[in-house]
Amino acid sequence: MKQTPITINDEQKLETYTVNFTGDYATVTVTVNAIDDNDAQTLAENLVNDYYGWDLTKWGVETNKHQ
Repeated sequence: MKQTPITINDEQKLETYTVNFTGDYATVTVTVNAIDDNDAQTLAENLVNDYYGWDLTKWGVETNKHQ
């Protein structure tokens, strides 16, 4: 399902990103709405850390913007 970007204060648009974190034994995939790649990665890291308590900062990361 394609989402329409959200306009905030007529300036910034949120886009949908899939962020994949790859560790030695697992891959964690998170889908978020964010302003850019960096924001998506930070948001995804924080969501996983808050929910599971996992520190993903040393995992490999790949961020893909939905078209």
